[in-house]
Amino acid sequence: MRKPCKIGTWIRTLLTPGKVEEVKMEMKRLNIDILGMSEVLWEGSGDYWSEDYKLIDSGVNQGANGTALVLNKSWIE
Repeated sequence: MRKPCKIGTWIRTLLTPGKVEEVKMEMKRLNIDILGMSEVLWEGSGDYWSEDYKLIDSGVNQGANGTALVLNKSWIE
């Protein structure tokens, strides 16, 4: 049986260098497994790994708005 999943939301831009690291640090501190984010302001869509976290983002070409999911690798199978 899987452990309980802790889910959170955050309105946070990720344009400034180091903001992804800040998000990961807060997820670790608060033991969040899945984080939904809005207003990330990234252009385009994609996904990538950053250490133990997978970031999946969907934005628009102008770099406005945008959403993202950040998943702890323990929840990806």
